Amino acid sequence: ARNQAIKQASGDWILIIDDDEEISPDLSKHIKEVITGSISADAIALPRKNLIFGRWAKTGWWPDHQIRLFRSGTVDWPPSLHAQPIVRGEVQYMPSQTSWAIIHYNYDDLDDFIDRAQRYSQIAVNESKENQSKQELGSQNLIDVFFREYLRRWYAKNGYQEGDYGQTLSAMQAFFEMLV
Repeated sequence: ARNQAIKQASGDWILIIDDDEEISPDLSKHIKEVITGSISADAIALPRKNLIFGRWAKTGWWPDHQIRLFRSGTVDWPPSLHAQPIVRGEVQYMPSQTSWAIIHYNYDDLDDFIDRAQRYSQIAVNESKENQSKQELGSQNLIDVFFREYLRRWYAKNGYQEGDYGQTLSAMQAFFEMLV
């Protein structure tokens, strides 16, 4: 869908925003300044502020830079779920300033997370079957998968800094990885 939209765009610069995201007036103003200035980059990775259960998830989820602003003809998206774009040229990262962040309304509540976890895990499995050569799916110990992701989110990504909220998010992501 993104590649089709990109083909239809007629401007020199293209901004891609998902239906669960928004651009603040400050970010809009800054984008206009960037693209009318003398920037050498072909693509800009914008910081993204993830709101999960109505709260900003800071640890492990910020600044979550996403390549969403780019010159026409420089970016293609692979067809897989949550794929990163392929950029022909230089990528510049916008500073991690909250007023310049895409606002991402990620999960509204636990039911929303569970619903998407079921859908996305099945898509991820199907993509793994297509992209991996003869690797036996499900060969990893599920408990190991869960705890590896949980510990990565809790310690390496500093989830502990957000207390119970960070612990919940770490467990949710670990559960998702276990489903896959």
